[in-house]
Amino acid sequence: MNKNCSQGHVSLEKLEEKIDQVLQKYEISEKFKDWAVEYLNELNDKETNDRELVRSNVKKLYDDCVKKLDNLLKLKISTQNINGSSISEEEYIAQRKYLLQEKEALMQNMNGTDQRIDRWHELSVKTFNFVCYARYWFANGDLKTKTQILAALGSNLTINNKDILIDGQKHFFLVEKGKKDLGILAKKFEPIKWLDILMQNDPPEVLRT
Repeated sequence: MNKNCSQGHVSLEKLEEKIDQVLQKYEISEKFKDWAVEYLNELNDKETNDRELVRSNVKKLYDDCVKKLDNLLKLKISTQNINGSSISEEEYIAQRKYLLQEKEALMQNMNGTDQRIDRWHELSVKTFNFVCYARYWFANGDLKTKTQILAALGSNLTINNKDILIDGQKHFFLVEKGKKDLGILAKKFEPIKWLDILMQNDPPEVLRT
């Protein structure tokens, strides 16, 4: 510990208690997790269909751009353009540069859309699995497990007046907000169904030690 630190000493027990409180804010039941993952999978299926349509449209634009480049070259080297009467060297260079940039942008668009959606779906599923089990794992895990959970929770842990502050990842705050919003909706629509989903259950048998 830094001798010049003015924040004082925080016991391991106190630290773990504070971390548990943070994990509790994000914790969801298995039913909530299963419902959320099922919804994400349905949403991902729809997104897959939508992106295939978008990809098809972008592919057409890409093919048109390639044809324009081919036609531009044909015009440049045609016998009718020996003296640059159809297109000058400067015009050719400018148009070719523009079309090459457009071609590159369309290619990145096609590749990037797939990767972004796949990463988003993977991160979302991992997030719901994490917030469902992290509190139990932290309470019952070894030092390595606890360190990994803390690292996944946030990259910045600070001590202020012996209080633990964790700069959590944005997606965990969104889960916390979602829990609150569903709690409000549960009071208005099908309260028994939604309160059952929101209610915290005992850890599953496979996680018991």
